[in-house]
Amino acid sequence: MKKIVFVFLVIFLVPFLFAGGSKETGPAAGAEDQKFQLKWSGMMTPTHAWSIAEAEMSKEVAARTNGRITIEHYPAGSLGTQQQGIEMQRVGDLAFLTSGPSIFASYVPQTQVFTFPFMFNDLEHVKRVTKSPLIEKLFNEDVLGKTDIRTAAWWYYGTRNLTTKNTAAKTPSDISRLKIRAVDNPAAKNVIIALGGNPVPVAFNELYFALQTGVADGQENPITTIYDMKFNEVQNYMIKTEHNVHMGTVHVSEKVWKRFSEQDKRMFTELFEKYTLKVEELIKKQTEDNLKEMVAKGLQVVQPDREAFRRHAVDHINKVYGTDPKWADFLKQVLAIR
Repeated sequence: MKKIVFVFLVIFLVPFLFAGGSKETGPAAGAEDQKFQLKWSGMMTPTHAWSIAEAEMSKEVAARTNGRITIEHYPAGSLGTQQQGIEMQRVGDLAFLTSGPSIFASYVPQTQVFTFPFMFNDLEHVKRVTKSPLIEKLFNEDVLGKTDIRTAAWWYYGTRNLTTKNTAAKTPSDISRLKIRAVDNPAAKNVIIALGGNPVPVAFNELYFALQTGVADGQENPITTIYDMKFNEVQNYMIKTEHNVHMGTVHVSEKVWKRFSEQDKRMFTELFEKYTLKVEELIKKQTEDNLKEMVAKGLQVVQPDREAFRRHAVDHINKVYGTDPKWADFLKQVLAIR
């Protein structure tokens, strides 16, 4: 009787044990058929080029996979701040986040190099830098290793310009007494000092009110952002410094990425390339259209002594970072990419 019971157990239970053991999450378990319900957090309003691309790409992913992979899009920071997004990505609760490279400054300080003024000649120059082995290693080895977050794409954000309420500045000395908004970190503050102003930390979602009430006299952002956030309503002058060709970054949680099949990864890589080009086209068009509209509403565009701003900025950045052992060699390598 004992032998009969044993044989029965072997025949009927072993197949179930093996079947249960194959139910794992990941490519090895037939990930090409795995369903995903994902989230994408964006910071810009729904009409901004980034938000348009995020929404369209999300729809295309669903169409290409016949609904197997769906992405719910959250624009305008509705899912939380960029830093909150990073924390959600680290644990795999958020799949995609569009932000900027310097968001990782607390993990890898050199990511802030993309905020420095007059580092890059034009868009083609900064694109060559982002595609270089130096920067690929910085983000998808150094940052990835410390955060478990992959950088999947670089999206054009626009060329940054100064705005002020009452000062038609032509040189750095013209803004030496002005309070210019900065993100609350050392590199961002040094950007404002490099341009000649006095940095005042203000959160982005509080910036309109700060400009309106005089907490800050000015700020610096691309034209599309100035328009998007209606800063022209509380600023009278745009000083066309064009001091930074700004690139944003699209990040993917590595915990989510590893669950995709190779076929899914190829699809996402292909779509990121497609929408990177689309974002660039949209930003250029919106920049032209937005500026025309703001000028028509009273914004005055000032053509400054851009070389004076460049000299002042380069001198300050070299003074602060050019002699810092943690920065000096890295800066030389970035500047060598032409």
